[in-house]
Amino acid sequence: MDRRTFIIKAGQAFPVVAGAVYVIGCDSDSGGDGNGNGNGTTIVAISTVDAGHSHRVEFPESDLASSSARTYNSSSSGGHTHSVVLSEAQLDTIENGGSVTVTSSDSGGHTHQFTFSRSN
Repeated sequence: MDRRTFIIKAGQAFPVVAGAVYVIGCDSDSGGDGNGNGNGTTIVAISTVDAGHSHRVEFPESDLASSSARTYNSSSSGGHTHSVVLSEAQLDTIENGGSVTVTSSDSGGHTHQFTFSRSN
């Protein structure tokens, strides 16, 4: 088994762990809103592992009050990113304490699952 195949197989063994990781907390590194502005709280989700890697998506908690759908781009991994769209209803669900799992856009022939939630 070559190194690439091993890494892909190893990554596929842990999709539940990576997909279950979602965090909310102060984002002191970027100033709070995920874009380097303000002092807010950031919603962060780490994707499932697909094609041997995962991605991160974050957005400011203030977006939960949005009256329209929002699109977010993931971190880059393997030279590509993915987009995630959260509808107004999904943002409301997160704002009200629920969790939402969405599938990213296809990039490089694969997608990822992201689970977003607020901590209690």
